[in-house]
Amino acid sequence: MPDTAKLEPVLRRMAWLEAQAARLEAASAVKRLQRAFGYYLDAAQWDEAAGLFAEDAIIEMGLDGVYCGQARIRQYLHALGGGRAGLRHGEIHEWFQLQPVIHVAPDALTAKARWRTFLIAGQLGERALWGEGPYEVEYVRQAGVWRIAKLHWYQTIIVPYEGGWLRNKDATGGVFVSRQLPPDRPPSESYETWPGVYTPPFHYESPVTALREPQGTAAAQSLGRSMDALEQRLRRLHDIAQIENLISAYGYDLDKQRWDALAALFAEDATMEISQRGIYVGRASIRRALELFGPQGVEQGHLHNHQQLQPVIHVSPDGKRAWARSRAFGQLGVYQGGGIWHGGVYENEFVQEAGIWKFKTDHVYTTYFALYDEGWMNGPRSTAKASEKIPPDRPPSVVYESFPDIYIPPFHYAHPVTGQPSLAAGAAARSSAAMDDIASLPPALRAVSDRISSTARAVERLEDEQAIENLQRSYGYFVDKALWRETANLFAQDGTLEIGGRGVFSGRERVFDYLKWLEPNGLTRGKLFDHMQLQPIVTVATDGRSARGRWRFFAQVGEHRQSGLWGLGTYENEYVKESGVWKLKTLHSYFRMYTPYADGWGKTALPNTRPEKSLPPDRPPTVVHDQYPSPYIPPYHYGNPVTGAVSDAPAASGSDRD
Repeated sequence: MPDTAKLEPVLRRMAWLEAQAARLEAASAVKRLQRAFGYYLDAAQWDEAAGLFAEDAIIEMGLDGVYCGQARIRQYLHALGGGRAGLRHGEIHEWFQLQPVIHVAPDALTAKARWRTFLIAGQLGERALWGEGPYEVEYVRQAGVWRIAKLHWYQTIIVPYEGGWLRNKDATGGVFVSRQLPPDRPPSESYETWPGVYTPPFHYESPVTALREPQGTAAAQSLGRSMDALEQRLRRLHDIAQIENLISAYGYDLDKQRWDALAALFAEDATMEISQRGIYVGRASIRRALELFGPQGVEQGHLHNHQQLQPVIHVSPDGKRAWARSRAFGQLGVYQGGGIWHGGVYENEFVQEAGIWKFKTDHVYTTYFALYDEGWMNGPRSTAKASEKIPPDRPPSVVYESFPDIYIPPFHYAHPVTGQPSLAAGAAARSSAAMDDIASLPPALRAVSDRISSTARAVERLEDEQAIENLQRSYGYFVDKALWRETANLFAQDGTLEIGGRGVFSGRERVFDYLKWLEPNGLTRGKLFDHMQLQPIVTVATDGRSARGRWRFFAQVGEHRQSGLWGLGTYENEYVKESGVWKLKTLHSYFRMYTPYADGWGKTALPNTRPEKSLPPDRPPTVVHDQYPSPYIPPYHYGNPVTGAVSDAPAASGSDRD
């Protein structure tokens, strides 16, 4: 039997591993909680949303003031909905929950996070509004369940769709219901909404925190390799979480033109390449280049929103380098001046220095720039070129033009299912570590081995969630560029696809048939097909062999000089793990709204799609429903993250196919 001196370091190291796993699990739970909050707001399910808060929680939205306690929060949310739950016919109320920067306390009992909301609201025939702003949220774990303890939404802008931020001041001034429902306390901060500018305080000083080294060394050689393998897997998950925080923090600093803070996110010898402006080499040169976008600190009447979305992250086996593909979605402009939409794709490299992840290569490939009023149908602008005022250190690494031209940025990773390179993809590190056989351990160490096994199962579920998120996000990147074979290969051999109301297509080849039917020639000049994959809530089965996921999609599609459409909706998907690889088993896309760009959702609503005679489905739609202006809510695969109650979302009604 091992003596106490040998066993104590093992126990210390095991405690550290368990603590790291608990913090990663906490971050996953916090994401699930906040994203569920957004889905409940979408559907005006105020009681479900209020049920996510602790009994003594507080909420502060815009400049309405502070409401204290779950009962008052419920009262406040109902007041936001005009005193009724559920959406009216023709009402839309989408509250995207995006771009988290999460920090969990060392004891894994509290957490803080910065999020971004992107708001689409309106009533058909009456009004249409855009909105945006960050949250600062605090969470608490009570009786093993994570709850919202404090939610503070800082309103940046809510403006009418027509004219947008170019011609309109904020439509609400940050006040919604406080005149009718007085708050318990006045607003904790005073600021001016658009065209005023305000930088909400950050709960963090640095976007990342170094991973602490475990104390002590492994005793008992029979457990050492198992602990080493588990620690490596935990580090990889921790690295991915740090890098996602880094990417999100980059966007928040870019929003407010915090150039000194933004430049500090880069390694000393890093490079930055924005569109066709050329390459800036070194942190000092990057800081100089940031002045291309305005002076330090966002100016009054200037909007510089840069949403950082849909990251697909891979870490090298040695944990020293990493790569990420992510999406840029921006709203830029000057009040009473000019307004611009921006979309693009990042392919970035990161390096770990002294335990801190930093940008090594920042490269954004512009998909489109478009004037606000004309959109991508009539208003695309050419790609930004090198500046004479602040010239680059090197010319662009690749020459291309943005929409209406087509360019596919190379992928840093191989196909998530087939493992084949995707358009000059680099080799994505995919490692797994088998745990040692511990059946022959002495009795005194079996308790430790049991703890290793338990922690390993928790880590595996987190790895599964990460793999599924990468899978679905890759689906979006492939669909963007009409890479139909790559998209179809994300499905299991017997997978199914059901998009809108066109029916069910069964089997990988039939999935391919449907996708190719959408754009037989792939993405050609003048076509835009962006499909963002956002706000995941992933539930992995206990046996780790299947999973379900709820996602949001936001689409910008059209053809230059011919059409331009907005689209958004919800996925409820199923996934299956085959030979250690996650694949799409069932993709079901419920359309929420499609509308012509020029009109917006305040004026025009297109009907849901139907089965096509030119491509009949293998089975009819599993559910027949209308999209906007109908208030149909797709069923949830999960219960309320706090109460466990299953939502009573209404069934489909008022079909346009009667």
